[in-house]
Amino acid sequence: MTASPPAGDPGGQPRLFRSVWRWHFYAGLLSIPVIVLLCLSGIVYLFKPQIDAVAYGSLRNVTAQATSTTYAAQSAAVLKAYPGATISGLAPAPEADRATEFDVITEGGADVRVYVDPYTARVLGDREPSRSFTTLALDLHGTLLTSRFLDTEGKLGDRLIELTASWAVVLVITGMYLWWPRGRRGLRDALRPRLRSTSSRTRWRDLHAVTGVLFGFVTLFFLITGLAWSGVWGAKFNELATKTGELYPAGLYDGAESGTVEDTVKNGKAAWAASALPLQPSAPAHTHDLTASAPTASTPTPSSSATPAGSPGGIPETGGRPGHSGHSGHADQDGASALSQLTVDRPDVTTRSGDDGHTGHSHRGSIRWDPAKGAPIDAIVGRAQELGFPPGFTIAYPEDETGSYTVSRFPDADVAPNARAGQERLAYLDQYTALPLADFGFADFGVLAQATDFGIALHEGRQWGIWSQLFALSGTLALLLSCATAVVMWRKRRPKGIGSPRRPPNRKLGVGVVLITLGLGVVFPLLGLSILALLVFDFVVVRHVPPLARALGAR
Repeated sequence: MTASPPAGDPGGQPRLFRSVWRWHFYAGLLSIPVIVLLCLSGIVYLFKPQIDAVAYGSLRNVTAQATSTTYAAQSAAVLKAYPGATISGLAPAPEADRATEFDVITEGGADVRVYVDPYTARVLGDREPSRSFTTLALDLHGTLLTSRFLDTEGKLGDRLIELTASWAVVLVITGMYLWWPRGRRGLRDALRPRLRSTSSRTRWRDLHAVTGVLFGFVTLFFLITGLAWSGVWGAKFNELATKTGELYPAGLYDGAESGTVEDTVKNGKAAWAASALPLQPSAPAHTHDLTASAPTASTPTPSSSATPAGSPGGIPETGGRPGHSGHSGHADQDGASALSQLTVDRPDVTTRSGDDGHTGHSHRGSIRWDPAKGAPIDAIVGRAQELGFPPGFTIAYPEDETGSYTVSRFPDADVAPNARAGQERLAYLDQYTALPLADFGFADFGVLAQATDFGIALHEGRQWGIWSQLFALSGTLALLLSCATAVVMWRKRRPKGIGSPRRPPNRKLGVGVVLITLGLGVVFPLLGLSILALLVFDFVVVRHVPPLARALGAR
């Protein structure tokens, strides 16, 4: 943004340098203020798992015990503690010493997360995720907080961030050109900042340039993966991936509802590839009269542990350890017809055989229900485990009688942070039979979708745990250092006005740089529109306003 043209460059090189320098300055002027906000908010959200663990540890940490209560009992405790409330989601405890987490909409319409001891069904407390420090950082990082003050969807902030990221791409590319060694300096020397130089401008310029170059590709990586979430470029990229068959599995939209997976996530974010997936509808209750457990031709067949319809039923009364389904063993319910059944392990009951200390088998029991009345939540949790969902998944409840339960495990989930992209999983369960309607893993998505989610997991520091966090932190700190040194260099030039580099006298060189920049504008639509506006301002308005011309280096 503030480099000076090399005096010894041959021929017309200084004029080309000055033209690129001018666009580098504009890119920095337009992007640095927002970049700083994105970096600071990104650092906070990067360490969301650690921050939330400290802030809410007293709510979510419990003492492990031998047996736990059913999810039905825990749900009843929540509804008793919050009269008139509606449960919209459930997150089984991912560890033995963690609480069950419920997403609840209170009678007053507030979204709260309620923590329940899975061993005693005691309500431990609640919090409003929208008011947490890390959620505030996420909203700042995603919409510049406009979603809280101006428009609920945050479109204005989203567009400003996308525009900033697009200009930051120009900033990195032009910065690398300005850094490229010329004259007597070789590539190796150019990568070593001259911090012992007697010239303070040289020290600051080298620190700015070398830092920007060494982390330039990391910065570009952050920009591109961040743009995947944007409203214009990201939407076009999503559309391209869909048209090429590199996003969603084929036939996914057949008979789907208008709602999306993103609508079901109350805390954190859905994975990029899955965020726009449509919700799948359950079959109406009256269709389950005699075929409760029988899958249709388009429904995946459950594993052999699910018993056929018509079996005697039982109401769940006891539960397994946290994260596992409660069930009633073998209690029968006389008079019920066309019952669904799910057979699950009872990890809370083990037997010891003989005096040799050998531990026997785990007891198996059944959850049975009348599908016309809907599957109990313990059956939904049990089915998710039967499908192979590891601890750390969440369940979003259906919004009406036609919806389905959405079971998901995403890298950004509160209950299991820092999950790898490859561990993403999503399934829809019929709310009446608990049978899977659709089941998607990371491998079921296209190559572009997988690559994008992998990149985003790195961007957010969730792919390799603490090492990913440190990688993202180092790149963010380097970007902040580049911004800070740019401001210092600008001040050292003691600029008049805003200190824009003077426009080169050779107009052909300027036109060439403009055309290259406009080429980037084709790839990034908001960048292209802003460049056209800037050109009109620079060549039409500034030229006829002498004070502006002097301030912007046009004279």
